[in-house]
Amino acid sequence: MSYPLTVALVLALLTVLCVAAEFFRLSITAYGVRNALQESVISVAVTNYNEVYDGLREGYSGGYFMTGEEWEENLDYGDVYTQLDRLLGTNPDGSYHVKWQGNGYEFRITGLNMVIRNVPFAPDSTERNLEADVSV
Repeated sequence: MSYPLTVALVLALLTVLCVAAEFFRLSITAYGVRNALQESVISVAVTNYNEVYDGLREGYSGGYFMTGEEWEENLDYGDVYTQLDRLLGTNPDGSYHVKWQGNGYEFRITGLNMVIRNVPFAPDSTERNLEADVSV
């Protein structure tokens, strides 16, 4: 009489173990993608360093350049997808960047949205710096 109960208990424990293993695998993958995305955005911020207005030594970090008699924003968005491909080992496939594994794929990234917020020109406070937000 105890065999069906034992089999059910073993199957339930195996199911719980498989769910926990998949959860941790997905968590590790998401953590790696997040870190690679951060590194890619930092690369874009470093790329913008050469676009920064010369007043940096006075504590000003805005990206502007002079055209005639006006200042215009000068921001370099770089190529975040290329950085991600290099860091994660993904390849472009249509609108996705895919990490292939065996017959299928491990994960794919799409919908990159990047916003760079420049410092206002000639700010009266130095609390706001050049910032970049990115999401996939």
